[in-house]
Amino acid sequence: MQQRNSREIELVSEGYSRTTIGRPGLLPRIGVLFATVFALAPLASMALASVRIRNRTTESYRWSFEAWQSAFQGDLSYASVPEALTNSLVYALGCLLISCILGFFVAHSIHALEKQKRYKLAQMLDVMSMLPLAVSGVMVGIGVLLGVLKIWPALFSFYGLPMLPHAMLTTPFVIRILLPAMREIDSDYDAMGMVLGYNSMQRFFKIKIPLLKPQIVVASALSMAFSLGEFGASWVVLRSGAWDTLPILVDQLMSRPKYFELVTPTAMAAATVLMFTTFLLFVIAERFRTHRGGGF
Repeated sequence: MQQRNSREIELVSEGYSRTTIGRPGLLPRIGVLFATVFALAPLASMALASVRIRNRTTESYRWSFEAWQSAFQGDLSYASVPEALTNSLVYALGCLLISCILGFFVAHSIHALEKQKRYKLAQMLDVMSMLPLAVSGVMVGIGVLLGVLKIWPALFSFYGLPMLPHAMLTTPFVIRILLPAMREIDSDYDAMGMVLGYNSMQRFFKIKIPLLKPQIVVASALSMAFSLGEFGASWVVLRSGAWDTLPILVDQLMSRPKYFELVTPTAMAAATVLMFTTFLLFVIAERFRTHRGGGF
């Protein structure tokens, strides 16, 4: 409804400098080039390290895809990249469902309290929702383990256990993305839905969800990317099982003795797969981001 009957007016256009100031000068170009090199150099070096293999008997190196073959095959001491990637994607999807649903309703509750002018309670709930960001992922993982052992020990061997700390760490980001978007929705749209005879459920699915679609997609993509790259909580939780994720696989490979020449290149191959997977998710998030001068 809003997309058909309204136009988006940017307060600060991303193309403002190009249309009013002209082409950027030499100094801004140098700054952008330096920032680009600074951001991409570690990623490129990681990809190159996956095909640069040290010869065992000499100090020379050779270029080969042996490490990629070793990473995708795995052995009895570590999981293969497809297996670790499958585990990572399953945990990321579970984290997406939990964090997006929980984050949406927490953001909706905060917004409802603000509309009722109960600002102190809304601010308190907002601050409490950010508490998982105040501690490290390792502490969150330890808390989940202690809670599971105390309340439901059988859950300790559950395959989806890593989803819990991942969701705890990503829910605050979902709230930060959805809450400003909810505040921007004009209350007239809800009134128009009531005039059309929509009940509360119909207004929710036919009005609010379509208006929040870009932010929901961005929150989902960032939740999956965060879950894929999360290491601290996964390291604690997965020490008791065989459900290794890609970050855990990279850590296991890097901790092996370096006399075997494929150890580091194999770890870099697994890290490169993780890098491109998260990069794809960020591209998806950018595709659906509403361009309003930056931010989400």
